[in-house]
Amino acid sequence: MDTLLPLGEYARKGRAVDQECSASLRSYSERPRSHDRHIDRQRESRFSLRPPSQSATYTTVSTWHHHPEKLITEACCYEASYLGSVIIRDLRGIESTQEACARIRKSKDHRKGPVIILSITYRGVRFIDAATKAIVAEHEIQNISCAAQDPDDLRTFAYITKDLKSGHHFCHVFTTVEVTQTYEIILTLGQAFEVAYQVALQAQKARRHSSYGLASEIIETRSSRPTSQSRNSTRRAMVSNSTK
Repeated sequence: MDTLLPLGEYARKGRAVDQECSASLRSYSERPRSHDRHIDRQRESRFSLRPPSQSATYTTVSTWHHHPEKLITEACCYEASYLGSVIIRDLRGIESTQEACARIRKSKDHRKGPVIILSITYRGVRFIDAATKAIVAEHEIQNISCAAQDPDDLRTFAYITKDLKSGHHFCHVFTTVEVTQTYEIILTLGQAFEVAYQVALQAQKARRHSSYGLASEIIETRSSRPTSQSRNSTRRAMVSNSTK
């Protein structure tokens, strides 16, 4: 078990946290949640997201918490304590996530870890040091899977990532101060997956439309290409000679 955050390229560079996250982050109890949802509904989305109950097996709620555009143009930020990471030798989906939570919870050196900010977008998740506002690590959305709450402690949650260099899977475990906040983080991760999926679909459709338009232009160009005057004259001369 590793109780430290995996330091990567972003930690070495020591880049500062995105301003939209640091400026808007407030404690969970202080955020005007109903007001935010009202504003979000006033916006029009270019996406048609599947409801959570259809795109995620872990929830039965009928609506997502955030407006899709927020996960694209901004970031959804949450404070949590990082408890550590566990290497996953045998990946078995949500079961592996919950087992990792149990291992962290039962370990002798288990203790409340550093406070971090989870910055979630459709591109992935960033670990941000709450004190220095520096990015510690970043996980791309395509390398994240199996996000779930700990069934024995609903304030604890985790997700699994794949390290592309080693090929190993790691489960990162966190805890928050409230069960409702933990559930919202899990739901936001699920929405980030859905938005990323819809963005990929739109990009695929755009490529197909572009290819179809190019093919139509080529066909139209070939079919309407004018015949040169000299070739027409040659053909008329050949027909005239053959009839003599």
